[in-house]
Amino acid sequence: MRTQKLRKYFGDRPIAWVPMWGISKLRHRGGEFPGSIPGNSLWYDQWYDRAMSAENADRLAGLGVNLVILPFSLGGSSELEHQEHEDFRRMAAELHRNKITALPYLQYQNLLQEEHMPPGTVWAETPDGAPISYSYWRRTACQSSEGFRNYFKGVIKAALEAGGDGIWIDNNYLKPCACAVCRRNFVEYLKLNCQDLLKSLEIEAEHVAIPPALLESDPIAQAFYSFNAARNLELHKEFKAHLESINPDALFASNPALFRGRNYFAAGVDLFPLLELNDIIYLENTLFPEKKDNMFSGNYHGFVLTNSLGLTAVSGTWKHGDYDNTARSAASRMPHAAEAEQVMLEPVVFGGSTGMFWAVREMPDSLCGNSGDKLKMHYENSAMFTTMQNTLVYINSLPITNSMENLAQTAILWHRNSLAFDFNVHQSSLLGIGELLLSNGIPFQTVDSRHLDRISQYPLVIVPDIRLMSEPEIATLKKYAEGGGKLLIIGMDCGIFDERHRQKLDSILPVFGLSRYDHFETPVRKGNVTVIPVNGQPGKMFLNLKQAANGTVLRPCWLDQPEIMIAELDNLSERQIKITAERSVSASIMSHEKGTVIQLFSYEAGPLPQTVTVIPAGITGECTLYRPGQPPCNLDGAPYIIENFIRHALLHIHS
Repeated sequence: MRTQKLRKYFGDRPIAWVPMWGISKLRHRGGEFPGSIPGNSLWYDQWYDRAMSAENADRLAGLGVNLVILPFSLGGSSELEHQEHEDFRRMAAELHRNKITALPYLQYQNLLQEEHMPPGTVWAETPDGAPISYSYWRRTACQSSEGFRNYFKGVIKAALEAGGDGIWIDNNYLKPCACAVCRRNFVEYLKLNCQDLLKSLEIEAEHVAIPPALLESDPIAQAFYSFNAARNLELHKEFKAHLESINPDALFASNPALFRGRNYFAAGVDLFPLLELNDIIYLENTLFPEKKDNMFSGNYHGFVLTNSLGLTAVSGTWKHGDYDNTARSAASRMPHAAEAEQVMLEPVVFGGSTGMFWAVREMPDSLCGNSGDKLKMHYENSAMFTTMQNTLVYINSLPITNSMENLAQTAILWHRNSLAFDFNVHQSSLLGIGELLLSNGIPFQTVDSRHLDRISQYPLVIVPDIRLMSEPEIATLKKYAEGGGKLLIIGMDCGIFDERHRQKLDSILPVFGLSRYDHFETPVRKGNVTVIPVNGQPGKMFLNLKQAANGTVLRPCWLDQPEIMIAELDNLSERQIKITAERSVSASIMSHEKGTVIQLFSYEAGPLPQTVTVIPAGITGECTLYRPGQPPCNLDGAPYIIENFIRHALLHIHS
């Protein structure tokens, strides 16, 4: 169904998106922190009219854009937002005339409280009774209250009637709420799902106190945050069902604020099922694709993860930690023309969709020659426009689709309960092993713990510091290894807790004839299983990872000696693709109805040309080679020698 939806709107063309929600006139109130341009500018209306013009729709189409997100609702009443809705209707028609899909921006986190409180709405509260606000004039309603739900469904209906091809929900995480509605619903949740827990604690559901934070090993905190994530999921199902009751083919897209160094579950995001509800997911963070100080940054984690779940992701990676103040002194937070190509190509390599989040933003002062340039958009800068257009022409020439299947034979296990209740440890290891594989040109994919039986599809599975593990999960891993599967277990404490974070006497290691009390300091091999001890302390912060709090998600100590981990990986399994190059090259291998493609990508800043040799296991036939700025050419067979490789190359294997 999801593939059919994407094909209806985009055909076989790769998605190329531009966001325009930050230009909303309702952001005048934001002053210096409005979105695309300063909200207190006297020239705001002139700039807005230019952005929302038929001429701009034509320019975007000429550039190669086929998806645009337009402002529609910031949480105001229909009366306040009437003009914004009419502007959406008009601009959506202009985009449709250019065969560009138009989605409306819907804000999930706030209402404009000074003029809008829908009947039946209850304001969200923290556990100590304080109001939850997005800013002083934008207050958060309890999304579970009947008033908000009815209001939001009304906005969805209005957006589709105005010409929207679906919806784009921003900030669709869910902060824990202790309002009267949520307190009542939590009591019912406890009665329905936690009877054994209540009996063991000898308390009645009505008397349970709301925990102030996600205390990862506290059973009531686990229950409350599980309740919060479940209610967010049910809200999304309700809104999606309403959307599709109006238009079954409408696109469902959102931004749950992923890969920002904070626990998704603590913010009401049950990662895997929430992602699966979406057709398109937005990765808005600071993971700018680059290599610096021998560390790698990028959204490859998110692209690979979402691809494995059957959806596509678009990236909005700012260069620094501020997403909105992008002009004047802060202009460096947007990519320069020379950097745009790497941002646009990274998602293509890993099964995502390309985007240009900086396009419809204020022209940086440094690029203006006169005051008239200030009324232009960033993408109208000639150097930027040329880079963007050339890159999109190249992307559209590639034999790729919006539904690529990852063929990587190395899988990283993402564990739901460890992400929820042991986030810092598991996420650090997930990010660390992903970076290690990426930097060594080893294609990988993900498998999530809800479908652990699927690991049998992969010759090698990596278990990265999964300290919470149920007995059935341990049995599945044991069966996998006994059946010939190769396991790389990171951390001697793998499985030291059960699924509810209760400590056991030993980890998973006795299942494989070992023990955490062996206290080994170097990797241990036992049949098809290799265990990597983690004896040191976490080190530096991950490059460009926006942290919920400094020092919460740190680089694992084993990244300081990557050669040890790589040697153990090579011992367990022959490389699917052998790459020889002077400098680091990352790789993916995917397939679709057009055949198998191997893509190579450099995260270097200003990479120099180099010769790369590629030898894929079991593939020897002819292929077509694609590189930016060069015509496609045929290569006779493996080994495939790619001369003048700079940023990107694609090998289309002839079947």
